[in-house]
Amino acid sequence: MKKLIKIDSNMPDDFLKIELCLSNMCNYECWYCFPGCNTGTHRWPGLEPLIPNLTHLMEYYKTHQGKTKFHFHIIGGEPTVWPNLPKFIRHFKERYDVFVSISTNASRTMRWWEENATCFDAVAISCHHEAVDVNHIIKVGDLLYKKHVNLTAMVLMDPFHWDKCVNIVEGLKGSKHRWEISALEVYH
Repeated sequence: MKKLIKIDSNMPDDFLKIELCLSNMCNYECWYCFPGCNTGTHRWPGLEPLIPNLTHLMEYYKTHQGKTKFHFHIIGGEPTVWPNLPKFIRHFKERYDVFVSISTNASRTMRWWEENATCFDAVAISCHHEAVDVNHIIKVGDLLYKKHVNLTAMVLMDPFHWDKCVNIVEGLKGSKHRWEISALEVYH
């Protein structure tokens, strides 16, 4: 085996990605999600002390490591059911150069998405055959597309309901816009 000389990153030196798993509260109970991700045992954090602690972390990296651009990737449970999510994101977007991506089932109402779409720079919508409303996902996807939010709809392909999942993929193609649709096989 050759000697490892260097491990390098292709990220700019002034960039820091922070992945935030804020809770395991979810409005779905899909069998294929990882254990504990939707059990509801970890409630949503309060903005106090979350905002001061995250601010301290970012300021540390800004001062000592020269980080000036941040990427928050927010996951859950289902992050959009956290009542303080829009306020949390807006707080940091007003103060820092923050790119915000989220993984969501997009089950919130159209009203919620219309009010909060601009909080996000990228949205990954997970489409679960047990609960997905294809027409709703198309409406959310088209809204995000019009707001210039990078969007991917990921259909989680349950091998026990394969044809239904294929129909979801086909249904999502009914959007009048060309946003990304991916099929992701889940394993038992």
